[in-house]
Amino acid sequence: MPYPVGAAPQQGFAVGQAMKKLEFGVSDIPASFQLERYAGCANWGAPEWWRALSLRYPFEAWSYLTPEELAEDEDNPDLLEIVRGNVLGFMERPLPVVEGELRPFPADTLSKPIRDLTGADYYEGLFNLHSGWYDKPSTLALRAIHRAGMMDFEAIQPEQEGERAFAELSNTPAWRIHREADAPAEKFGIEVNLGATDEFLVKEFKRWLKRIRKDAGIPQIPKEFDASHFADWHEDRLLPYLDLTMWARSHGGAFNLSALGYVLFPDEALRDAKMREVEPRIRRTIAPKARAIISLEVISTLNRQVWVKA
Repeated sequence: MPYPVGAAPQQGFAVGQAMKKLEFGVSDIPASFQLERYAGCANWGAPEWWRALSLRYPFEAWSYLTPEELAEDEDNPDLLEIVRGNVLGFMERPLPVVEGELRPFPADTLSKPIRDLTGADYYEGLFNLHSGWYDKPSTLALRAIHRAGMMDFEAIQPEQEGERAFAELSNTPAWRIHREADAPAEKFGIEVNLGATDEFLVKEFKRWLKRIRKDAGIPQIPKEFDASHFADWHEDRLLPYLDLTMWARSHGGAFNLSALGYVLFPDEALRDAKMREVEPRIRRTIAPKARAIISLEVISTLNRQVWVKA
């Protein structure tokens, strides 16, 4: 049974001494993983894909923490075991059973794609300045304060250093700062000057949208996911890829491409001539597609698609 429904990864884990990243091979594939168990994905529709991805979402996020960081979480000292246990559970039952009517996180996330910024958004920024996850931007912010002459920092000399810090802060999008701190980056704030025509603003927004989707790796969201999308996800083995990579990260490493090729595409990988084609496919196509379908944007679209029609 997955971690309690409605749970979401939180910031503030204690940062431990990271060990050297391990490389896993075919012999390290957990016994719980059997590719045949994912065959049923071929018959899934939006409700099944939504449930499978929603329940995996928090564990995908947690798995990017090192095992040491997971083990040192002050709020939940059993977090490492919980993550590892749930990932094995996903392998044994790719479509977990959910008891009751509760909707898993992030069911209601991004229900309103556009909203006004509030004072809470600025408060969050002040809070993050005191978080160890944001060491670099908070240091730049302090240097930028010195540039403005608002505070005297004897250690920051000369004045040009503050100028450079301010320039770096100004040229770094907020979403990138959050991602560098391993925080979810589903918010993309913009400032709008209403002293322009509606036509010009809409045109500029479309340009921004095209650029930000490319820069941030955000997939183009269709009006509705259909059978053709789900067939592609199954044929590309995206769900078993997610489960294997989550398992590897939660154990402090990653599977090499050769191992993933053999286990995900056994018929192709067993032929040497095809092996050279499988590995680039995993790196260039399957990995980014898998990251896309586990994103808040895709899960939220599936959520609306499933529950609006319910």
